[in-house]
Amino acid sequence: MTSSLGVTAREVVARPGSKPRLLSVSVEEVTLGSAARTHVLELAAALRRQGAFVEVAAPPDNGPVRRNIALRLWRIAATMRRAAKQLSGHDILYLRAHPLLWPLARLAKARGLQVIQEVNGREADIFVTHRWARPLASLLISLQRAQYRDATAIAAVTQGLVEWLRSLPGTSKQIGCVANGVNIDLFSPGLPRHPDSPMTPYVIFFGGFHPWHGIETMLAAARHPVWPQGVKFVLVGDGPEASLVDAAAGAGAFPVSDRIIRFGHRDQQTLAGIISHAMVSLVIIENSHGKAETGLAPLKLFESLACGVPVIVSDQPGMGDLVRKAGCGLIVPERDPAALAQAVAELAADSARVAALGRAAREEALVRCSWDARALELLSMFDRNHRPTPTSF
Repeated sequence: MTSSLGVTAREVVARPGSKPRLLSVSVEEVTLGSAARTHVLELAAALRRQGAFVEVAAPPDNGPVRRNIALRLWRIAATMRRAAKQLSGHDILYLRAHPLLWPLARLAKARGLQVIQEVNGREADIFVTHRWARPLASLLISLQRAQYRDATAIAAVTQGLVEWLRSLPGTSKQIGCVANGVNIDLFSPGLPRHPDSPMTPYVIFFGGFHPWHGIETMLAAARHPVWPQGVKFVLVGDGPEASLVDAAAGAGAFPVSDRIIRFGHRDQQTLAGIISHAMVSLVIIENSHGKAETGLAPLKLFESLACGVPVIVSDQPGMGDLVRKAGCGLIVPERDPAALAQAVAELAADSARVAALGRAAREEALVRCSWDARALELLSMFDRNHRPTPTSF
């Protein structure tokens, strides 16, 4: 079962009433291919499969509006108005944390609903991506911290975020780690090869072309003399540093430019087919403005594992720990193109090792990283017998 964003999808599930009735709200951009969209819809679908009644309220998927601040604010307000009308009949308001959701959280608490905050980063991370909001930093942080204090429970995507939240004055003591997940049926090994995929061995990066994703580091690694001959580097996505990728992939841009291939956005099914035939997937995230300090659990990591593809990750909390524990890839220092090129060369020279790491990757995804596993973790936080007493503003 799926729901489309911008509309409400009421679906009667098996064993009605045996699980919470949940309203999931996101006011982030949830355009096709975005991490927010994947997380919101996949988690809602998984909760339904576990018997929960779930409605989703989010802005309509009619394209990005990052450069139109007035339109973004209008869409946020419209989403909150729609969600406020839907509160009746629900036990839980599940919020993808956002400072401007404060009025909705207060209204839900006043009506006696549990309010669960899903935390994907610290408030300071907002101002790395959205510089226009920096003059409002004090106000926005205050609004978000008030929501944390009022929350019935908080679900953070990394253990580092859990520890940070527990350090804040007055936050809920019911704070748990519920990481990102993956659709293990959509992302799986041996999918049909996409016709655009190279027939020779290739390494893949997919996602936003942002500075903190180590775009320059990866491109430098692909141009490094240690990078193995005959191995292509495929980048799938778009973003602020797309011009760097296009320049590297352009004919004559570098002596080895023919090994760098750039695709634009692809739908998830197409993307999964490209990932599943890669030799290795790069999850290179750099600690820009402290974004990595509380740990990282990016969707691309889990999607790569589910495809049975080994990963090379930068040595950051969270994802580095997972790779070490699961034995599903290699770990390299941050901002070190030579080390990254050497790691690719090691795997290119040892197909048996690649196969073993790939099997460990798929096993990790199956056992611990599915959206159904995440839904069960969340359901353990939803205590239907613990309902906050209605309050007034």
